[in-house]
Amino acid sequence: MIRLPIKLGNISKNFNDKAVLNNFSAVFKDNSINCIMGPSGVGKTTAINIIIGLIKPDSGTIEGVVGKKISVVFQEDRLLNWLNAVDNIAFVCGDAVSKAEITALLNELGLNGSTNEAVSKLSGGMKRRVAIARALLYDADIIIMDEPFKGLDDDTKYNVMDIVKSHLVNKCAIFVTHDIDEAKYLGAEIIQM
Repeated sequence: MIRLPIKLGNISKNFNDKAVLNNFSAVFKDNSINCIMGPSGVGKTTAINIIIGLIKPDSGTIEGVVGKKISVVFQEDRLLNWLNAVDNIAFVCGDAVSKAEITALLNELGLNGSTNEAVSKLSGGMKRRVAIARALLYDADIIIMDEPFKGLDDDTKYNVMDIVKSHLVNKCAIFVTHDIDEAKYLGAEIIQM
């Protein structure tokens, strides 16, 4: 199936009279990995929140998002702390993914032996990997990840990036990162802000 690219055309957004985005344009092709990069405060998270539909731009156009399913890893993990890792993912994915599939991916991400603990008891890096697994297992056309590898040690980070890349076939992926090495390792198109 041919899907249209996501196009942002001259997007502007102000918060309290402060311009966060000013005529920002970008194209994210289907079946591609893209990294939005730029200094802190330039509007990277605002741009993805506009794509997701969490906030509306003050002006500009957005094409290619309507009717597509979006999966997100936010800067915060946004997990249900009283549930275990498996149940956090099952809560979002429902019956579309079996608990065995969820456990297999969590184990691949290095959470062996911790999948049935309440996520409140997991380390920050472990919670991050649960959030990443949840985004990968949800049946989405677009995967958006805002600094997903932050807080992971180098060995873990590169293992997780390999797993993430293997799940991005036939999807549009949009990452926010400050790390050019992550963008290069993912083989991403870089969109500089």
